[in-house]
Amino acid sequence: MLGTTDALVYAMAISSDFVMVTANREDFLVLARAEEVHPGLILMSADRSSDQVRALHAALDLIDREAAMAGEVPRDWLVNRWVFATSEAMCAFGATDGDPPTS
Repeated sequence: MLGTTDALVYAMAISSDFVMVTANREDFLVLARAEEVHPGLILMSADRSSDQVRALHAALDLIDREAAMAGEVPRDWLVNRWVFATSEAMCAFGATDGDPPTS
């Protein structure tokens, strides 16, 4: 999808009800905030190292834990939220109207 605009990629994700996983935090947060309801964002640090796999697993583990504590299935818990994962497998989460950490 090289050369495709962020807006088109996000529109395709929304129409397919896909959670977006991206290192392009700023642009996709703007797009998500324009949606009344979205399936969620997993925001990766810009580091392109092999540690991103570990970071993604940490993000998915966080989603599973938080959803279980809320009595929800992970997919429902993530609606209108972001989860930020760094290459050090540190994670944070919040509502789409909030800002994730910068690194």
